[in-house]
Amino acid sequence: MQETLAVNDNAIKRLAAPSWTDPLGRRVVHRTALGANKTSPPLQTLSLRLALLACAPMGVTAAVALDELTATAVNATYQGDKAVCDTLGGNAKDICVAQAKARQAVSLAEVKFQAHATEQNRQALREARIEGDHAVSIERCDDKSGNLKAVCRQEAQAVKTKAMIDLKAEMTGHARGDILQAKADADYKVARARCDSLLGGAKDACVKEAQLRFGKS
Repeated sequence: MQETLAVNDNAIKRLAAPSWTDPLGRRVVHRTALGANKTSPPLQTLSLRLALLACAPMGVTAAVALDELTATAVNATYQGDKAVCDTLGGNAKDICVAQAKARQAVSLAEVKFQAHATEQNRQALREARIEGDHAVSIERCDDKSGNLKAVCRQEAQAVKTKAMIDLKAEMTGHARGDILQAKADADYKVARARCDSLLGGAKDACVKEAQLRFGKS
């Protein structure tokens, strides 16, 4: 029990700190540390912990209560981030919201992994990062228009696809040839999207070159 409490205490301390290094070795910086979430209330970690533990029903362990508290702190941070986003307009607001949602999803996945450090939860944390990065990239593409936007979205999709391929390959042990082919298919879609900006013979030549490079017909 003491070890479990220590794990959860460390998770809460990370949420209260300006930054920390996550289980994947990536440096995480809270939005509050950047001064972008000054409207959100402080975590008040100690008082919240005591209040939650005091109200926990019989049969509920302290570890479970602390897990719930940490998740509550993450969700409170998200609401503060979203309030900041609401002060923006246009696509800047959409990007801001996507970033806030991505941080929330990753933080919740990290809380779960820290409480139960299973391989499944580790993979879920990595998936949350991939999905979050993709969502933000897609929103950034909306700053563009026409073919530039289409290419941007296709590139974002290719990055996500290849990252997910690598992740699933680690889980299932897929053959290297299958992995390389799947990544090539993602890059081919990007190349075809770029060709759509051209016309006539130039477009035909672009498509033919892409097909030749990626072994398509």
